Amino acid sequence: MVRYMLSILKSAIPLYPVIIVLASPFGYAREPFRADGPIETREILKRNQLIDYCWEVVPHTTGKLHNSLNNYGQFTDAMYTPNYHDEMTGKYFLGTRYPSQSNHSYTMYGELWIGAIAGRDTLVSTSYGTYYNAEFTPLPCPQGGFRKRSIEKMSRYYSKEAHAEQEYEAVFTDAVEITGDEYWLSEPDYIEQRPHKPIGLQITQKSYSWSYDYCDDFIIVEYNIKNISQDYLRNAYIGLRGSPYISNIRSSPYLPYDGGGDEFVGMLNTAPSAYPCTGFLDTLDLLYTVDNDAYPNESGNYSIQSPRGACGIIILRAPGDSIKPNFNWWVSNWADLSRDWGPRKRGTHGNPFRDMNGYFGTPLGDRNLYYTMSNGEFDYDQITAYVDHSAEGYLPPPSLAFEVARGDYVDFLISLGPYDLIPGSSLPLAFAVVCGNNVHKEENDFNKYCRPRDPYEFYHKLDFSELTRNAVWASWVYDNPGYDTDGDGYLGKSRVCCLDSILLENGTYECTKNREIYYCGDGVTDIRGAAPPPAPEIRLAGGADNYMAGYFKIRWNGLYSETTLDPFSSEYDFEGYRVYYSLSPSEDEFVVTTSFDKEDYIRWEWDNDYGDWVNDASPLSIDSLRILYGGEFDPFDFTRESPLNFPADDGNISSFYFQPQDWNESNLLDTNAIHKVYPTQPYPSALNLDTARLYYPEELTEEGNLKYFEYEYTLRNLLRSQMYYVSVTAFDYGAPGLGLQALETDPTVNMVNAYAQSTAREVESNLDRIIVYPNPYRIDGNYRADGFEGRGRPDLPDFRVRALHFINLPHRCTIRIFTIDGDLVRTIEHDYPIDDPNAAHDSWDLITRNTQAPVSGIYYYSVESEYGNEVGKFVLIM
Repeated sequence: MVRYMLSILKSAIPLYPVIIVLASPFGYAREPFRADGPIETREILKRNQLIDYCWEVVPHTTGKLHNSLNNYGQFTDAMYTPNYHDEMTGKYFLGTRYPSQSNHSYTMYGELWIGAIAGRDTLVSTSYGTYYNAEFTPLPCPQGGFRKRSIEKMSRYYSKEAHAEQEYEAVFTDAVEITGDEYWLSEPDYIEQRPHKPIGLQITQKSYSWSYDYCDDFIIVEYNIKNISQDYLRNAYIGLRGSPYISNIRSSPYLPYDGGGDEFVGMLNTAPSAYPCTGFLDTLDLLYTVDNDAYPNESGNYSIQSPRGACGIIILRAPGDSIKPNFNWWVSNWADLSRDWGPRKRGTHGNPFRDMNGYFGTPLGDRNLYYTMSNGEFDYDQITAYVDHSAEGYLPPPSLAFEVARGDYVDFLISLGPYDLIPGSSLPLAFAVVCGNNVHKEENDFNKYCRPRDPYEFYHKLDFSELTRNAVWASWVYDNPGYDTDGDGYLGKSRVCCLDSILLENGTYECTKNREIYYCGDGVTDIRGAAPPPAPEIRLAGGADNYMAGYFKIRWNGLYSETTLDPFSSEYDFEGYRVYYSLSPSEDEFVVTTSFDKEDYIRWEWDNDYGDWVNDASPLSIDSLRILYGGEFDPFDFTRESPLNFPADDGNISSFYFQPQDWNESNLLDTNAIHKVYPTQPYPSALNLDTARLYYPEELTEEGNLKYFEYEYTLRNLLRSQMYYVSVTAFDYGAPGLGLQALETDPTVNMVNAYAQSTAREVESNLDRIIVYPNPYRIDGNYRADGFEGRGRPDLPDFRVRALHFINLPHRCTIRIFTIDGDLVRTIEHDYPIDDPNAAHDSWDLITRNTQAPVSGIYYYSVESEYGNEVGKFVLIM
């Protein structure tokens, strides 16, 4: 009976996490437990329904990789609930998606395993448990919920202690014993014939994500695993287990997926070193998961619906001096033991073969879980499953190995150990969930023929270069190469790279340009990457010109954008601003309308040692160049072909040529472009606003901002009936010495949505008449197809995005809608701050106060405010 139930569970795995997430608050509290801090007890607690445990799921939605995780041990959560809302960014998300704007799901059901020997017991705790029930528990509320931080100054979660744009921290524990009526919270260990037995651990989990181009393909996760029991824990192992499921999400999130269950897993042990240091191999031990064919269309070609990428895991930090993971994979089939299989090595005298209770692949029960974590195996890639690996000590492949090699429902496990934990001590672990695109470069014959000629022939058609590049960047962000974090003089590992060479007559190459390149950090955690300047907070004021075209006056203050130090390059690298607008909140639909960037130039210098032009310095302003080379200096006079030869301090001649950084659109006096509101205002006497308010109030605007940094731009020729999304981004000049291109903030970070209509102040001053549109409203008006309804909300049906708009409203008023017979249909309380860009606008969703759709007919409206009452009418054709 147990085995039958397990087979049903296994077959339902793609849908089962819905139940876990929706039921995750395992019983709400009647008498909530409250504590002043994390559990620091040496006692095993009893888990019961009277305690308000903070079961919670949060998303990372800043970058191209969207992923959800929870506070009970899953680092990739199988979130299928549609329209889950991320309150940090305002975006909606659905499980693990890459790239974020696609319908490609790379869900891995990733979870934490920890095993140890405590006395005579071999114990393992996992996030789901052997049979997919939680063995980790979040702390009681409020301590158990996620703490949220961001480096974005505009974020409500801004913190000086933050390292990333989106950062979460939570604490959970396995030190809660399941007793009595609470057995359903964690299935017992049927192999050992006992309830789950906790080890006595407290885990602090942190996770980080960014939106910048070089680091938006990965999410970094850290665990600090603390022994809070009284036991000396011997031979502890830490495992990361996952089940990849790569698919294409259909139009309805309830149908859930096209494909899935035909994935490969494997390990990329090394990868070619990144430019400019070619010719070397970087050690990665990067686990990869990739679909076997990426779902070509009926014509056999890839399309936008094809998930051609790969995702994986790379260990960034482990206890001890080195990272040497074990790697195991298996295919589970709990209903048919003959099809439950994974690579297994032959037994030896010192390590006899373990039959794992008849399961050749899936480990069930604490002892088998622990054995799999500690077996020391590094399995061959799944794609070579039917190749005989007996020479490497493995058992010969079974008859089903070829089917497995073609892709299957597969589980993997990365594990590290052994470690000892005395009471009160901790183990650190850090890793990155990383993705990369374009692994499938061409449609190959792996699934077109019954049996491929050679698995390696197929494998070598896969291109993992994007995945490995992103994994390397994850390691660099976690521990910056060439940066002495702890001040002991050690900058990390470096290599001498040949950047250029010549072919000699004897057919060999001679290196003509060498350079020392750091490729590894100093072993001390940084979690720091190059970042663009913070985006400014913008204010919108709408209106209509003499031709009744809408416009926005966009104002912002650039104090923080222009005076924030880049954490990676340690330079003030602000370069300029760009103004964007869009008709939807999707990042891909924003278009730039104008820009400003400082007038500065890249100086290239001839290096005799390298035999080439190099640039390791920041761009120089025109004023700086004229101080260096004379008041009449013009950088355009000197090119690569005709450089500037200048005497150096050592008596030699230095040669330079110059290129403009960006477009050098630096005129801030043109009122048709980005311009300064106070063009004659000198640089502030103090950048600290409190100091300026006290000693230099004349340098501040009425709003309390420094006048010097006030900018404005007018966005014209807009439709007054259409909602616009407006953003001002800030960008830098990159880090030339580190090979980084210029970075720019995401336009969705500070976007403001509004209608290009008169402000509430103007309405209340002029007593403008209220306008309703569209009037008449026609249900067959095709408003959604024309973009006037439902932009940015493709997840909602037509009847949920309908809207009748009211403009020229006072900022505070009551709108009442009546039938022609005088029956009240709906009341709308309109109450906005007077300077809010939407304070003069509101809408009715065409749903009555009885939650019904209105019928066709003539309707009256009244608007009541302190400025009087106004009555009008409109027509609905439904």
